[in-house]
Amino acid sequence: MKNVSSSTRYYIWSFEHNGWWRPHRHGYTQDIKEAGEYNFNNAFLIVQECNSYGEIKEAIVPVKMEPRDANELDKYTKQSR
Repeated sequence: MKNVSSSTRYYIWSFEHNGWWRPHRHGYTQDIKEAGEYNFNNAFLIVQECNSYGEIKEAIVPVKMEPRDANELDKYTKQSR
């Protein structure tokens, strides 16, 4: 696994629920401003657990790559399905 800075934060996108994971695994939101930020280890474990049966249901998105506007967010989520 690639070395990842412990200060790097990640969002988790749920294809299954069509939304971002909220903080502390408390549901989903389509508003990225309400999305939780996870460290790499937690995000990786969550995504690995959710994708354990070969179907891609969740993905890790670095916070620093946050889409600049709603059009980019929409483009990202539609292309990823």
